[in-house]
Amino acid sequence: MFTRNAAPQSRAVLGLLDFSLASGLGRAAAKRVRGAAGWCLGATVAAAVALSGCDGRQVAVVSLQGRPDSDSLGVYASLSTVTDRSLVTGISSSLDQFGVEVPQGQSGTLSVNVYAYKNGVPCVRGAASGDVELPGQYKQDLSLTMKASATAGCDGLSEKIGLPANPVLWASAVNDVWVVGEAGKIFHWNGSVYQRLIAPTYDGKDFYAVWGSSKDDVWMAGKDNAIVHWDGTALTAPPQQTFGVVPAPLRTTWRSISGAGAGASKVVLFVGDAGAAAFTNEASMGAVNTYTADCAGPLTVSALSWRTVYCTAKPGYVDCWLGGDDGLLARFWYLACKQFPTNLSAGVSITSIWEGYDGTNIDVRLVGTGGAVRRSMRPAADCKTVLGPNCPDLTGPFYDGPLRNTLGSGATASDAPLFLSGPADASEVWVTGVGGTVGKWIATQEKPLPDQVPFSKQPSSIISALSGGYADSSGNLLVPGKTPVRMVYLGPLLPTK
Repeated sequence: MFTRNAAPQSRAVLGLLDFSLASGLGRAAAKRVRGAAGWCLGATVAAAVALSGCDGRQVAVVSLQGRPDSDSLGVYASLSTVTDRSLVTGISSSLDQFGVEVPQGQSGTLSVNVYAYKNGVPCVRGAASGDVELPGQYKQDLSLTMKASATAGCDGLSEKIGLPANPVLWASAVNDVWVVGEAGKIFHWNGSVYQRLIAPTYDGKDFYAVWGSSKDDVWMAGKDNAIVHWDGTALTAPPQQTFGVVPAPLRTTWRSISGAGAGASKVVLFVGDAGAAAFTNEASMGAVNTYTADCAGPLTVSALSWRTVYCTAKPGYVDCWLGGDDGLLARFWYLACKQFPTNLSAGVSITSIWEGYDGTNIDVRLVGTGGAVRRSMRPAADCKTVLGPNCPDLTGPFYDGPLRNTLGSGATASDAPLFLSGPADASEVWVTGVGGTVGKWIATQEKPLPDQVPFSKQPSSIISALSGGYADSSGNLLVPGKTPVRMVYLGPLLPTK
């Protein structure tokens, strides 16, 4: 469903088009369900249109054949005469017959797309589509034969519902996924269907980043200062205010978001072009504080751009690493910010950072364009200030050769970004990139032994340029890609074909 500042629900209304589902066809009993917009849901299509207040409807009776192994359906309908948004709703269970209702008087082509899913994973198991011309008889039959997906493992983001061409993903679980992208596109996957939300203030802006601490706390940011927040009920655009001596650029493009902590210690950090940074915490009273982050370093940060940020919670503080162009790396912790050398060449952008913490040691890993890769492990207690004697050393090129040899020249080309995905308690981290590249950074010592191969390449059936995504300790990996738009899923919830 498309909704403005409202929680996703099981029905959708847009303009004059009223869309609902009448399920369980062929049963004798009828049950009346009325909504605020006057739509109705019946146990039979005949009952649905005969109920008081629901007559005068046009109903397309959809019958499915050849449904693959699945446990839910996503049903997406649009009317050709309603051009600003498509409609989205979903049904679950094993139904293979249902009705789509449209108020009498509406005309045009009613297009119905149906997708089958399993175990809450946004991978299409099978699909079918068909059209009904309106106006017509009060009940028209639409018989659809579902075609099983031919893609090995996953055929995600293939739904014809206007998903972003440049998708960015964050998830709290495989059945709670946010996908954002260009032209204000914000989609939420709830385990059976995608639902689109409309950003207040910034509708139509390009979104480049999404991150959340939970399903009820999700942040999205992008072009022209766009920052919006989901609180579990609605999207809002928090106020922004200048913080510090050097303000952020007048029209900021945000590239990455991360956060950590809880209560008074929680912080959410945004980074972007021309050194732009922003944060929000409990003391901000709901506002976002924007500024230019120089991190007291020798480089002129405002002449460069931040590309990524990654935060983890430590006892009593939040630890954030920022990466950017020309090997720019900085760390914000204990209310201090310091640049760290990487010895990366000019022109190399740090595109993704991950930090693990086992209660004693921190494990910092980063990747960038051209197959750039760095790693350092240190006791967290040894680096409590910017002058700490045993802070992470991210200058050694110990992993460069093994990464390039494992992933290949395409994924490690000079302009090809790499991305890391993994939970903070992991010892192994996923590496993804162009050409459908999926690799695993396996557990090794900080400096791998000569006979250790720290990376392994995973089989992939797509050629999309993959970005970072969701990974958990149960072995699930979910990452989006572009050119073409597709999703990669690896894990125990779906069989590999």
